[in-house]
Amino acid sequence: MDGQVVPFDGDSRKKKPKNSSFRQQTMRAYRPVPTVRSAVFTFSVLGVLFIVIGSILLSYSMEIVEVKQRYDNLALCEDTKWDAPQTCTVTLEVNEQMEAPVYFYYELHNFYQNHRKYVKSRSDKQLMGNDLSKDELSECEPVVDMEDLGRIQEHLQGAKNLKPSSPANPCGLIAKTFFNDTYSISNSSNVQIKIHEDEIAWPSDREEKFERVSNNWQEKQWIDVEDEHFMVWMRTAGLPNFRKLWGRIEQDIYPGTYYITVNSFYDVSDFNGEKYVVLSTANTFGGKNDALGIAYIVVGAMTVLLAIAFTVKGYIYKRSQDIG
Repeated sequence: MDGQVVPFDGDSRKKKPKNSSFRQQTMRAYRPVPTVRSAVFTFSVLGVLFIVIGSILLSYSMEIVEVKQRYDNLALCEDTKWDAPQTCTVTLEVNEQMEAPVYFYYELHNFYQNHRKYVKSRSDKQLMGNDLSKDELSECEPVVDMEDLGRIQEHLQGAKNLKPSSPANPCGLIAKTFFNDTYSISNSSNVQIKIHEDEIAWPSDREEKFERVSNNWQEKQWIDVEDEHFMVWMRTAGLPNFRKLWGRIEQDIYPGTYYITVNSFYDVSDFNGEKYVVLSTANTFGGKNDALGIAYIVVGAMTVLLAIAFTVKGYIYKRSQDIG
């Protein structure tokens, strides 16, 4: 009230914030002023760094030994149909020793696994072992029941007595288009070389993301979802030309002629595709990938050229100032 003396609160000063630039939000922002010299220095350092990294990546990639051969155009495999598998032999000429482990890939061309409708056509809950009804598989459109699967190869069919109206397990376009060619390899002396087909999928996939519905999964699932080839296929590729791991050879491959027997079930004529087999070694940075190293070198070279351009422009500008 008027005329009354307000008692002094001794704690009020303690609660008052300190008068600092940070607390009062009066700090000045750091605003660097670029100059020709700083621009040249920055672009030069970045350019050299990119070129060095690219050279290292390219040198590592060139150490990789890789042999690849197309086989869908071979006489005995070119007429493969979904319901009429063929068997053919692919000849590989290995010119350099390939130190174990040697990775065995199949490669597909012109297959767009990155299509939005294709990628979404799956049920993760079902793949994790949940026995779902058709009403719970709307995300799998247009492959929801067994009839939607169409042609199912006998050697893949775990449930031969499923009705056409039964839920497709697994459902979806990715599962339906599962790549099912099989391979074996021998040397010129007709000695079989073992291809290990275990531990080719990601550990997280094997342990957490794929599980059979029950002990009698054959009565409900048309394919074994714990098959690692199936797990590898279900990880969709981002580009139309891709390769996927099929197995590994845990012994050295010496120079010579090798024969791969292909049981060709997978029809690529529907999408004008191509099929390849690939043998490749690997190092710290993975498999052969020249493109990454070349990309780093190109970007680095362009950055160095920019540094040179800034240097020339700065020199011309300085001369014009001196003359003026």
